[in-house]
Amino acid sequence: MKLDNEESLNNPTPVYVRTIIRHGYDYGDPGEIAEGYYSVEAGALVLTDIDGVQVASRALLGEDPATVARQLLREARETSDFNRPIRYPPLGVA
Repeated sequence: MKLDNEESLNNPTPVYVRTIIRHGYDYGDPGEIAEGYYSVEAGALVLTDIDGVQVASRALLGEDPATVARQLLREARETSDFNRPIRYPPLGVA
């Protein structure tokens, strides 16, 4: 008989996960998400992108694998606001 904790420490079947990277600014901007798959092998989470390329891995220390996978996805796709477009309010007509 397997305990829930044992099962979460060894799940080699890839599980789909996605997370929001950036919310949309207006109706024309849908925002941005990151997608990938994670599996748990011998207590370590292995995260891959949609194409199966490994993005990151990390030991699980009693944490929820899906939460850790979302965090790693965000960190891997984290972008700087430095080069983002500047959105000015409408000027209106005088």
